[in-house]
Amino acid sequence: MTDSSFAAMATVTCGTERATLTGGFSANLSSLKCTPLAPVDAETRTRLQLNTPVILWEVHLQNAPDIKAGDRLTIGAVKYPIKTVEPYTWLPTSDTRMRLILEDTRN
Repeated sequence: MTDSSFAAMATVTCGTERATLTGGFSANLSSLKCTPLAPVDAETRTRLQLNTPVILWEVHLQNAPDIKAGDRLTIGAVKYPIKTVEPYTWLPTSDTRMRLILEDTRN
């Protein structure tokens, strides 16, 4: 079920890649819609013990697609390693949503 207000915010098309047994990555999911990248706040960094020198971003997705920590989220040509996956229930509509914490390793 898609909440229309969430659908209005989820304006970015993305996909995922999963590690293969041969050491590479292959496409896993495609044509997902997520919210634009947003910086991870200090409280979330502390709560999840995300002590990393790279920039962290977060995105939200509708439902609970098959995404795991260690996968990569692709937005355009940029691939972001997924550090944390947090499914949650949006109480006003009882929809399942998912927050992904991403590492920006381009710097």
